[in-house]
Amino acid sequence: MNDAFRYQVQFSDFAENDGRTLLVSYFESSPIKLLQAVFPDFSFLPFLFSQTPEGFWDKLANQKEYIRWLMSTVSLTDPKDLRIAHFQINHGSALLSRYNNSVQSILSAVIENSAHEGERGTDPSPSYTPKNHWTTLENQREYLRSLASKLGFSFDDFERWYLLSQKDLIENGGRGLLNKYNGSLYELLREVIPEVDWLPWKFTVLPSAALDDPLMLKKVVAYAEESLNLKSRDDW
Repeated sequence: MNDAFRYQVQFSDFAENDGRTLLVSYFESSPIKLLQAVFPDFSFLPFLFSQTPEGFWDKLANQKEYIRWLMSTVSLTDPKDLRIAHFQINHGSALLSRYNNSVQSILSAVIENSAHEGERGTDPSPSYTPKNHWTTLENQREYLRSLASKLGFSFDDFERWYLLSQKDLIENGGRGLLNKYNGSLYELLREVIPEVDWLPWKFTVLPSAALDDPLMLKKVVAYAEESLNLKSRDDW
């Protein structure tokens, strides 16, 4: 499915195509929750949908994430350069309304609250990533080193990377990097840490890219034979 098309899906699309019961019964009438379940490798940005989930803008973390995304989208490095028009043409009108159309009020609320969080030992401020920051492998690799340190393990403990999820990166300023690889941690690690032969079936969520690899079945069989010391077909 085209990435842009995913964000155009609405409740009415399901209701008009015999999917209302599915959406209501299993996904709390939320197209976003359904799409997240169907496409676990894609890192969705809820504010890009025509309707954000109820209570979405109530959470400071969501406001911070939107500001990060907006800064990157409009190629700014200083939040003080943001203007009302930046919000209006980039899916931020609802957030603007929440703060009486005052950009200064938005930034004050987000940054000041983040500072209070810093006093409690969390990230002291939103991280604004320049638009081209993720274009170099050096920056990507450095981010992974910092992430490993923050999460309490060594960058070279490659087995530990298999246990990470999209959420771990998103909550630690890595959504932009994850999106660069279509939301796939497997693809990200293959590119940024190429010295490791990453085994897709060891991740917590099987990467969809692995399902399209015609050599994957052979790799699985070879791995099983080596791990279980299988010498012949009879050993299976």
